[in-house]
Amino acid sequence: MLNVLVAACALILTFPLVWIVMMSLKQQSEVMTWPPTFIFTPTLENFRVLFDVAQAGATSYGTIKG
Repeated sequence: MLNVLVAACALILTFPLVWIVMMSLKQQSEVMTWPPTFIFTPTLENFRVLFDVAQAGATSYGTIKG
C-alpha cells in the first residue's frame, strides 16, 4: 500500500514538469487550445526563436540576447 501511495504522489508531483515540457514543444497556436491536446507534432521552433539573436525584435515573446 505504501508503494502505491508513493507512486501516486510521484505522478502528482511530476505532472507540472511534464506539462511545462509539453507546452514548450507545441506550436504557439496549440498552447491555449481547449480542450488541451496530448497528441501533437512536437517542434523546437520556440527554442530556436528564444535563442536566435537575429530575431530578437521580430517576436512577441522574450528572447535571450547574447
